[in-house]
Amino acid sequence: MAADAPSPVPPSLGAASFSCPRCGAFADQSWFRVFAHWYDEKSPPKPLDVAILQFLEKDADEHPDEPMRRRLVERYRRRFEGDPVLIKLGESDNVRFRVDNVDLSRCRSCGEVSLWLCERVIFPESQIIVRPNPDMPGDVKADFNEAAGIVDRSTRGAAALLRLAIQKLCIQLGLPGKNLNRDIAALVARGLDQQIQMMLDAVRVIGNDSVHPGEIDMKDDRETALQLFFLVNEIVDEMISKPQRVKALYDRLPETKRQAIEQRDKPKLPPPTESE
Repeated sequence: MAADAPSPVPPSLGAASFSCPRCGAFADQSWFRVFAHWYDEKSPPKPLDVAILQFLEKDADEHPDEPMRRRLVERYRRRFEGDPVLIKLGESDNVRFRVDNVDLSRCRSCGEVSLWLCERVIFPESQIIVRPNPDMPGDVKADFNEAAGIVDRSTRGAAALLRLAIQKLCIQLGLPGKNLNRDIAALVARGLDQQIQMMLDAVRVIGNDSVHPGEIDMKDDRETALQLFFLVNEIVDEMISKPQRVKALYDRLPETKRQAIEQRDKPKLPPPTESE
């Protein structure tokens, strides 16, 4: 059986490596501060002009032995595509301000740049940073994916959706889904891994048992939301995926071998007594 692909590692401000928002590869990251200086009053920023791009392309085609012209074309085209691009300036450039709370990360795999505001990626737009377990029930997966789509804009909203997903998952597993404490006890009785039980209890206690599924908890932060993504996937893996994998492996045994095993495991009746 092929090994499962590693789960994506969500981007985190200042982290040495994570799954790149641009190419998706798990890669080391370089970090950059952002600085600013004034435009000359006679040369303010200008809207993009396709005629300039066409001129630059024609000029580069006429001088194929001058790679600088082709690089200029690529830089201008990237502006049309809306990409932030790092441009190395000379030592004499007069930097006037450091832009606080704005940072850049550059992926060492694809070389592309992501733009951060405070602790979240604002370019490229939020993508699903954690994929749902393929065996996740459809209505649970819908909440999971919706939470993944908004986590960079609203961590509290994402956490609320994931708590709702946990409730639905408990119901899918045949539990009431009304009291997380009782549902955790029932899942443990069915063989839920102790570490997952501890995480579930941590989420329950952090909410002080007052946060109902689908409700906003003002204490929820990005780290809590990311742990909830992991938690939902792990519950699905423990309670749905692993039993399916074990059954699939057992079903591959020859019929005669399965019958022998089932015969072996049948309860043994005590021998009859003399009175019988």
